[in-house]
Amino acid sequence: MKLQRSVAICLIAAFLLLPLFAGAAAAADNDTEDAGPKLILLQNAALTNHYGYITVDSVDVDLSKGVDAVYTINYSIDPWIAFLVFLFGKQDLKSRLLKILNPPASGSGQTQEIVFQYVDNDMAKISVSNVGMSYGDKTYWYPEHEFAVTVPKIEFHSSFTKTFNDTRIIQRGFGYY
Repeated sequence: MKLQRSVAICLIAAFLLLPLFAGAAAAADNDTEDAGPKLILLQNAALTNHYGYITVDSVDVDLSKGVDAVYTINYSIDPWIAFLVFLFGKQDLKSRLLKILNPPASGSGQTQEIVFQYVDNDMAKISVSNVGMSYGDKTYWYPEHEFAVTVPKIEFHSSFTKTFNDTRIIQRGFGYY
């Protein structure tokens, strides 16, 4: 009983002190910069790559498997949340990543299977089946797609690479082979 109480107190102390240490580390990194006044600009919500505690850096989409896609999301999470993810598991992180990704619905009426191949504190790999539509002869169509955030860099890889910068909506879709 005494051991459980000690462990609980240590966990609570770590939970409460972690944001302070993260702030001290951030302040130490800023000591090398100019100590002049800092201007904080408000950011338009439509132009942000931040969703809750997740900041999206880039998304790579591998379309080399025909109508199936593998999304690799590179992101960072707030430092004190990383401790909570470690402590309580990755289910909330997975749920938020899926909301950010918002994979396009299957246009062919087939069911979609979404599988998290890998999830970490800075990268996730998600496989989604039946994302594109097949025209036969190994030609496909990737439909219009709206992410939940503005992604700084999105790269689609098939037989060619298509890059979008600061994009939230892939309008009208595109063909690939």
